[in-house]
Amino acid sequence: HRGEEVLQYATEFNRKTGVERLEKAGVEIITGTSVVEVSALEIDDKEDAMRGLNGRCQVTVENIDTKGAQTFNADILLWTAGAMATNTQQGILNSKLPRDASGRIVTGKYLRAKDC
Repeated sequence: HRGEEVLQYATEFNRKTGVERLEKAGVEIITGTSVVEVSALEIDDKEDAMRGLNGRCQVTVENIDTKGAQTFNADILLWTAGAMATNTQQGILNSKLPRDASGRIVTGKYLRAKDC
């Protein structure tokens, strides 16, 4: 999240509650960053593939102040897009992701874009 706090336009109660629930669920919240790259994590071990680890990804983020990069592996990536794209020519609005009649991205039960 490029901003310094999650849900910055929500009430303080909603921001605090949202962060507490995410942290309680074991979610690591990273703010002040931009996503640079997301790629599939290569699984060489058949045992890992059988345990379902072949859906993991590798994520690289860049700190918006220092420009330092950090790369980590993730089981689930929740990449928030905010209220409005900063550049609609290059942003999510210009993607080929499937959308419903209201323009929202259509996802499956695991919140992955359908048919991608």
